[in-house]
Amino acid sequence: MAVFGLGALDDGTLYAVGVDATPAGVVRVSTDGGLTWAELAQTFEGQVNCILGIG
Repeated sequence: MAVFGLGALDDGTLYAVGVDATPAGVVRVSTDGGLTWAELAQTFEGQVNCILGIG
């Protein structure tokens, strides 16, 4: 897991954004300090694009 960025949602929830090495390119988000990772949810997409510089 390569971590690309950190941020906070409007409600103050901190999150990290990362991309899996295997399977390659799966973008995931963690809201518990990296203990668990979930596939990127639609609600995170705009913020992740800003972090990654693609939006």
